[in-house]
Amino acid sequence: MDQLGRRIGERVAVRADRLLNADTDRRTLVEDLLAEFLPLDDDRRDEAMAWLAFTVAARTRPAFRASADAQHQYVRDLITRILREAVALGRLSGELDLTVESVRLSALLDGLTMQAVLYPDSTPPELLRKALRRSLP
Repeated sequence: MDQLGRRIGERVAVRADRLLNADTDRRTLVEDLLAEFLPLDDDRRDEAMAWLAFTVAARTRPAFRASADAQHQYVRDLITRILREAVALGRLSGELDLTVESVRLSALLDGLTMQAVLYPDSTPPELLRKALRRSLP
């Protein structure tokens, strides 16, 4: 799981660099960054299935718990940083509750991933992207 987290983290870091250095079209870059966590192709579907199996196993196997919790916190922290930067740039309201929005978007990613893994025929990549796009603040 740590190796999987590093692989995803490397892809996300590339997207984050693009986002940090962008002056325009940041919304699309945020969408692209968060989409790295979704099973949009065969490799990411395999990653999502491994993540799901590991996360479930971590609930009953204490040895896995710290790694699963760290992966979860990484995503939540990343979302919070993205939202905080958008507020600082004046693209989101300063009254936005970043904790609530971070939980909401993290849950969205988890839910979309579950739907795609459990029901791949009715949850194609285009639908996942559309749902993510519509849910961004």
